[in-house]
Amino acid sequence: MSVAETNRRPDIEIADKAGVSSEAALLDASDEGSSMLRIDDSQSASTNALEALILPLRVLALLAVLGALVVGESVFIPLALAVLASLALRPIVRSVHATAGVPAPLTAALIVSIITVLLVSGLYSLGEPAKEWLKEAPNALRALQRQASEVRGPLEDMRETRAVITDLSNGSAKGKTEIFVNSESVVEQSVMMKTSEGFAYSVATLVMLFFILGWGDRLFRNAIALLPGFAERRGAVQVAQAIESAIGRYLLMITLINSCLGFAVAALSYFIGLPNPVLWGVVAALLNYMPYIGAAITTLVLLAVSLISQPLEFPILTAPLAFLVLTTFEGYIVTPYAVGRSLTLNPLIVFFSLLVCFFLWGGIGALLAVPILVSFKVALEGSGRSASLAARTLS
Repeated sequence: MSVAETNRRPDIEIADKAGVSSEAALLDASDEGSSMLRIDDSQSASTNALEALILPLRVLALLAVLGALVVGESVFIPLALAVLASLALRPIVRSVHATAGVPAPLTAALIVSIITVLLVSGLYSLGEPAKEWLKEAPNALRALQRQASEVRGPLEDMRETRAVITDLSNGSAKGKTEIFVNSESVVEQSVMMKTSEGFAYSVATLVMLFFILGWGDRLFRNAIALLPGFAERRGAVQVAQAIESAIGRYLLMITLINSCLGFAVAALSYFIGLPNPVLWGVVAALLNYMPYIGAAITTLVLLAVSLISQPLEFPILTAPLAFLVLTTFEGYIVTPYAVGRSLTLNPLIVFFSLLVCFFLWGGIGALLAVPILVSFKVALEGSGRSASLAARTLS
C-alpha cells in the first residue's frame, strides 16, 4: 500500500461516518416530522370535538337561563322593572346632582316617593270602578252568549231538542246532578290574588329602584374597573351609555304616545256614552305598551263594556272599531315617526320576543319584551362589526 492510499483512508472513513450521521439525522428529522404531524392531527381532532360540543353547551346554557328566569320570577320581574325604570330616570338623578349638588340617594328617595304617590292616588281613584267591572265580567260573557243565541236561535233550539230526546231515549237523564258555581265569587278571589301579587311586585320594584338610582353608578364604576384594558373599559362605558340613551328616548316617546292614545280613548268613551271613560283611557294607555296583544285586549274590553252598558239597539261595535282606527294610525304612522328608524324593529322579531317573554313572565313579560329587545339591539350595534351586522337583522 502506498503512502498516498494510506493518507486517503482516514478521509474515506471520516466521509463514511459523516454520511452515516447525515442519514441518521435525516431519519431523526423524519421521525420528528411524523410525530409533529401526529400531534397536529390529535390537536385538530380535539379542536373539532370541542367545536362540536360548543353548540349543545350553548343550548343547555340557554335552557338553564330560561329555567332560572321562570323559577325566580318573583325576584327577576321586579329587578327587570327597576333596571328599566332606572335607565329612564338616572339622567334626572345625575343632572340634579350636577346642578344642585343633591346626593343621589336623596334624589332617588324623592323620585320613588313621587312614583308611590302617583300609584296610590291612581289606584284609589280607579281601583273601585275596575273591581266592579271585573265583577261584571260574567255578565259580559252572558251578554255575548245572548247576542250569539239571537243569531243562531232556531238552529240552536233544534240541537237542544234533539239532545233532550236523545237523553230521554237512552235514559241518561236519570240520576244527573246539576252543579252551580258562583262565578262572582270566583272572579273576586282571582282579583284579590292578582291584586296581592301586583302589590308585592310593586313594593319590590320600588325598593330596588331606590337602591339602583342611589348607588347604581358606583356599582357600575366598580364593575368597569374589573375589566383588563382601557379599550375594554371604554367600550363597555360606550355601550352602557348608548343603551341608557336609547331606552330613555324610547320610553319617553312611547309614554307620550300612549298618554295621547289614552286621552283619545277616554274622550271617545265619554262621547259614546260608556261609563267610567277615564278608566278605559288608562287601560288603553297601559295595555298599549304591549304591541299587538295590548290592542287586542283593549278591543275586547271595549266590546264587553259596550255590550253591558249600551242598549241593544245601539251599535255596540262603535267603540271597538273607533279604537282600532286610532291604534292603527298610532302604530303605523305616529310611532315609527316619533321613535325613529334607529329604534325600529322587525315586526316578526317583536312578535317572537313577545311570545317568549309572555311564556316566561306573563303580562309583565310582554310589557318588558320591546325594551329588552331594544337594549339587545343597541348592545349588539356597539360590540363590533359582526355584532352590528347581526343587529341589522332585528330592524
